[in-house]
Amino acid sequence: MFKKFFLFAGALVVLAVATGLWTWNSRVVQDWLLEKVVTAGMQRPAPMSQYDGLKVFLCGTSSPLPAAGRAQACVAILAGNSLYIVDAGAGSALTAALHRLPLERLEAVFLTHFHSDHFAALPEFNLNSWVAGRSSPLAVIGPGGVSAVVDGLNQAYQHDRDYRVAHHGADLLPPDLGLLEAQAIEAGDVLQLGDLTIRSLQVNHEPVNPAFAYRFDYRGRSVVVSGDIDRHTQADRGYYRRGSSAAGRSVAPNHKNTRGSDSRITYGEDLR
Repeated sequence: MFKKFFLFAGALVVLAVATGLWTWNSRVVQDWLLEKVVTAGMQRPAPMSQYDGLKVFLCGTSSPLPAAGRAQACVAILAGNSLYIVDAGAGSALTAALHRLPLERLEAVFLTHFHSDHFAALPEFNLNSWVAGRSSPLAVIGPGGVSAVVDGLNQAYQHDRDYRVAHHGADLLPPDLGLLEAQAIEAGDVLQLGDLTIRSLQVNHEPVNPAFAYRFDYRGRSVVVSGDIDRHTQADRGYYRRGSSAAGRSVAPNHKNTRGSDSRITYGEDLR
C-alpha cells in the first residue's frame, strides 16, 4: 500500500518537474511572462506625477572602488514627461529599475567623461528602456570621443540584440530601437527641448579632457550635474552660477547643429 502511494507521489513530482521545465523553456510562456512584467512596470504610477518640474534621483553615488549596496555614478532627471540620465555607472540601471523610474520615457544619456565607472551600465539602460517601450533610439550625448564608445558597445552587443529580436519578435523589440545613437557636443553647447534647456559645461578633471558638467533648466528651476571634478578649482565654481556671459552654440538633438547668437551660458548669481 505505502509502496504504491510513494510510487504515485514520485510520478506526480516527476511530472510536475517535467511540466515546469517545459513551461519555463517554452517560447510562448517566456513571451507571455515578459509581456506581463513589462506591462506591470509600465502601469506603475510615475513618482511625484502631480509635480511638473525638475525631479532628481540619485541612482548611483559610489566611486570606482567596490561599495556594498551602492551603484556607481548616475543621476536621473525627470523634466515633464521626459527622463534623462547623467552618467551610467555599474549597478545604476538596476537601481533605476528597482525604484521603478519610467524607463520607457528615457530620451538620452549624457556622459560627463569616459572613465568606465561612468558608462558601464549603458547597455543595461539601453536594453531595459527598449523592453519597456522606448519610442526612439536611445541617444548618448557627450564630449568628443562618444562615438567611439557607442560604436564599440553597439558592436559588442550586436549578437545580443539579434537573439532577443529573433526570440521575442520585432513587434515587441523593434530592431532599430536597440541601437545606441551617439551625439558629440562641445563645452558651451545648448540643447533646447521645448521648455527644457540643457547646457554643457567644461570642468577640471585632469588628465581627463574634456570633462563636462550639465545644467538643466526647466520652468524656472535649475540643477547642475557634474561627474568627477576638482572642487578646489575656482574656475569650475563659476559654472554653478550665472551673471556674466559666455557665448555658446545651439545644438539640435537630431545631430544637426546650428549656431545661435543668442545662446549664452552665464555666471555670477547663485541658483535659486
